[in-house]
Amino acid sequence: MIDFVFLSLVLFAGVYWLAALASVVLDQRRRPSTSDVAPPVTILKPLRGNDGQLYENLRSFCLQDYRSFEVVFGVRDLHDPAVSVVEFLRHEFPGLELKLVADRRTIGTNLKVSNLANLVRHAKHDTLVVADSDMRVGPGYVRAVVGPLEDHRVGLVTCLYRGVASHGLASRLGAMLSTNGSGRRPSSIHMSSDCATHLERRSRADATRWTRSVDSRRSQTTSPMTTCWDDS
Repeated sequence: MIDFVFLSLVLFAGVYWLAALASVVLDQRRRPSTSDVAPPVTILKPLRGNDGQLYENLRSFCLQDYRSFEVVFGVRDLHDPAVSVVEFLRHEFPGLELKLVADRRTIGTNLKVSNLANLVRHAKHDTLVVADSDMRVGPGYVRAVVGPLEDHRVGLVTCLYRGVASHGLASRLGAMLSTNGSGRRPSSIHMSSDCATHLERRSRADATRWTRSVDSRRSQTTSPMTTCWDDS
């Protein structure tokens, strides 16, 4: 009886790994879209502080092999350590559209969501990419995540990310726990970048109307301060 149980477990494990291997092989055959359809994109980057790797992370978004994109960085105040990193990148890449927005407006209890809502006001394009400040991607990242939007049935694209340890056991354990899933990518995504990004095609006017409606309900309790720099 015991031998039968062990044999069943071994067979189950073998079938599982074969199925996993087949999924990996099929997944690797997929490639990002190479279509010439490349709508202009706004990348929204909510920032807070500098963890020591912020420059490299943000710089990876400035190195995108994509025809038309802008990056809008957002902080709550100009004393945030991330500001100096953004200013350095603006000098390093004078040909890119890099904006820095400082806005204290708070919408709800989540400060990151408030930051994003404030950034949407300054987005020039309707295709939005939202990526955390601790994400680092390859040069084909934007083209890869925009590709699935060529299908009119797709309005939202998301992808998995992989944690990378810096040093020490705690960092390695944290990277293991933070890795989203088994490394497989959703069927609607054709990319291999290490990222946690949500890309949404929505009307910038609709987003602005939403944030204004929230502001109107909070106008008596908030004292907004907005500062914006861009390269235009």
